[in-house]
Formats: sequence, C-alpha cells, structure tokens
Amino acid sequence: MVDPNDKKPEDWDDRRQVPDENATMPEGWQEDEPALVPDPNASVSHHSAALHIAGQPTATFLCWRGFLPLLLYCVLLLCYVHA
Repeated sequence: MVDPNDKKPEDWDDRRQVPDENATMPEGWQEDEPALVPDPNASVSHHSAALHIAGQPTATFLCWRGFLPLLLYCVLLLCYVHA
C-alpha cells in the first residue's frame, strides 16, 4: 500500500553516484600516463565493435567473430524464457 503522505527527507540526495570524500589516489599513481597504450604485437581486425567506457578512450570490446555467437545465444535464451 502506498502512503500518500510519504515524502523524501529535506536532505535527500537524488544523485546516482556521490563522490567519496575519503578517497585517495593509490601510492605511485601516475596521473599523466595514458589509460591505454598501444601493443605493437597485437593484430586487431577492422571488423570490431567498440565499447565506450566512461572516462576512458574507446576500447575494442568484441570482434564480430566473438559477438555473433553471443548475440545468437542471447536470442535463443530470450526465446526459451518467453516460451
């Protein structure tokens, strides 16, 4: 039952995430270093899907050969659940 007189407290914070005031950077953290570095030995197909990670450059997430079986699995799972 919903209480029609129910309301949020005056100090309620609606933000999804709040900064941790006690957070500190780890010992030896290198703020000026890039988040990702190139791997000269890596071979990446140009048929790749990209995933944007908040605060990070776009990173290669899955190649199509790995993505298509995952997509097929999800479709089959949905069909099974809704059957």
